[in-house]
Amino acid sequence: MDVHTHTHTERKRLKHYLFEFLMLFLAVFAGFLAENLREHIVEQKRTNLYAEQFYEELRLDTSSLVSFIKNSGVVYKKYDTLVKMLKTGVSGDKKWKEFYYYSFDVDVYNTITFHNASFEQIKNSGSLRYFTSKPLVDAIQDYIGAKDYVESFQTGLVNYFDNRFTPFVEANFDKELLYYDVHYHDRNRFDSLWNNSSKPTMFLSGNKNAAIMYKNMLLTIKDFYVQSLGDFYMGLLSKSNHLIDILRKEYHLK
Repeated sequence: MDVHTHTHTERKRLKHYLFEFLMLFLAVFAGFLAENLREHIVEQKRTNLYAEQFYEELRLDTSSLVSFIKNSGVVYKKYDTLVKMLKTGVSGDKKWKEFYYYSFDVDVYNTITFHNASFEQIKNSGSLRYFTSKPLVDAIQDYIGAKDYVESFQTGLVNYFDNRFTPFVEANFDKELLYYDVHYHDRNRFDSLWNNSSKPTMFLSGNKNAAIMYKNMLLTIKDFYVQSLGDFYMGLLSKSNHLIDILRKEYHLK
């Protein structure tokens, strides 16, 4: 009779299984941390790039604001002069000539075209959440809100010119005498054109209320649009400078 012996393999102990599980867990967890770190670095670089682009566009817009604020004072005086001339009367060749001279480029308006590309890219990509500094987020919100309001107000100015003021000027002025040099308000050039023109002495439409209509529109532009926009530009400039200062410090920009 044969006797069969059984070989016994040692069973793995619980400790061994726990060790294998721990090693697997640590490997997965380390991979998870590495991936998160990689994504964080990528997002941080992207955020820094967006911040720098936003910063540069803000600087360009700030430069435009400074120029427009300076120009708004000049434009205000121009419209104010025309209003005063209309109040005292512009009858007679000499006064009418001066009236035309100060009406130079009267229906030409300028508005700021803001650089919105960087902020729209930040917003649309969801990267705004990576701007975690509360002072920075508050400054961005204040600036964007003020800028949107200025853009809306500028749209109102453009519509007023396009729908009311420019059609009036085209119907009542010899525009050759208003646009003799769009780059420089040259008195000699104007005098030459005036002396060789038919020398208008009234509004061309012949409307007896044209002077009052013109004065009212000039007052609207001067007080409602030019003065208000100047104030809005000042407010926006302050918010822009504040935001630029925070971005410069937060992202070590020059």
